[in-house]
Amino acid sequence: MTIIVAVALAAVFLLSGATKVLPIPASLAGRDELGVPAAAWSLLGAAEVAGAAGVLIGLSVRPLGIAAAIGLVLVGLGGFVAHRRVQDPWAKAVPAVVAVLLATATLVLLSIGR
Repeated sequence: MTIIVAVALAAVFLLSGATKVLPIPASLAGRDELGVPAAAWSLLGAAEVAGAAGVLIGLSVRPLGIAAAIGLVLVGLGGFVAHRRVQDPWAKAVPAVVAVLLATATLVLLSIGR
């Protein structure tokens, strides 16, 4: 179960991070709607990619996986807050909520050793 949830989490953040690091027009539009500076957007994308890698490596090195999952929970919460700050419709915050739930599930599973 841990592997499935961790791989799903890594896929979500790898895709999200890649769209922020690469000049994907839809991602740039989202950045502008949220009012995030370009440099911060790129750093956020790099952190998401690193977190995804950390979770996957963490399947073998559990402390790294736990640390990465904690970081991704925080990134997801930040995304949710960013959407609410600009009063986006709740539907636009759903991906952040899903990311937080996946990251939390991964964190719990890695922490209990399952």
